[in-house]
Amino acid sequence: MSNSYLSYFNYLTDRLDKGTSQNIVPSTVAELCKKHLLISDTCKVLDIGCFNGSMLNRALMTLSNELRASIKCVGFDIDNIALTIGSRQHPHINFVCGAIEYPLPFQSTFNITILSNILHEIFSNKKRQLVSDTDAKNYVVQSVKYACQTLSKFGTLVILEGVLPPEPDKKIVVEFQNEATFNDFRSLISDFVFPITYLPLDKQIIELSARHLAIFLAKARYLHEEYCSLEATQVYQFFTENDFCEALNSAGMIIEESKVIPQPIESWNSKLKILTEGYNYPPKNIMIVARKKQA
Repeated sequence: MSNSYLSYFNYLTDRLDKGTSQNIVPSTVAELCKKHLLISDTCKVLDIGCFNGSMLNRALMTLSNELRASIKCVGFDIDNIALTIGSRQHPHINFVCGAIEYPLPFQSTFNITILSNILHEIFSNKKRQLVSDTDAKNYVVQSVKYACQTLSKFGTLVILEGVLPPEPDKKIVVEFQNEATFNDFRSLISDFVFPITYLPLDKQIIELSARHLAIFLAKARYLHEEYCSLEATQVYQFFTENDFCEALNSAGMIIEESKVIPQPIESWNSKLKILTEGYNYPPKNIMIVARKKQA
């Protein structure tokens, strides 16, 4: 296991294991489990892209022992190293190795299926293979359909992902408030595997698309980490909120909740100033809860 992989592994799992992560998926899944157990003796949960199962485990740990005993969890991931570690750390979770880009070996089985920060990996992987944006997005849409096929009648899908602003190609003028932040931006351009373009207007003032601003805001915190090279291969923003809704509708799902989560503006105000009048920071990510339509 390389140092960068180990560092990335710890980043993804430590806060979930300690209960300090701000990820809202575990608490959302826990509430859905409690709701389902009011009408059924068992609840079956699938986490697609589970890594080592830390998110499933965190959801379980927020519930009572009595409720946990009624929940059957399956983690599905292509990373055999993470699954091997997970099987030792979380023996109460059944782990299965496989890829989401193909029909999953579970049909109409689960009451709750999770897609947390996994769909962007499909988009990013296809883009690195020089697939067009349209085709890469179609792979994501198909993967969403495969995930929905794992749900039993009236089953619930939970998605957490990065999200594009409503007008991703809108031009935004920003001013970097210090040289360090401007250097971080230039570092991202040199390290990121996908092209980011901008127009210099003044010493630390540039014009760029809302899409590329969103990418910078998402990636800046990783630039000085040991696993930066891994993060540089992934782009989180590929769908707008409407794109997600259309993909879910085409998969036979009814959206019950769509929550766009804002950037932590207070942490950016000392680093970046948006000069375009009336424009706020692009969103950080989105969580969607959708229910399978009645056949």
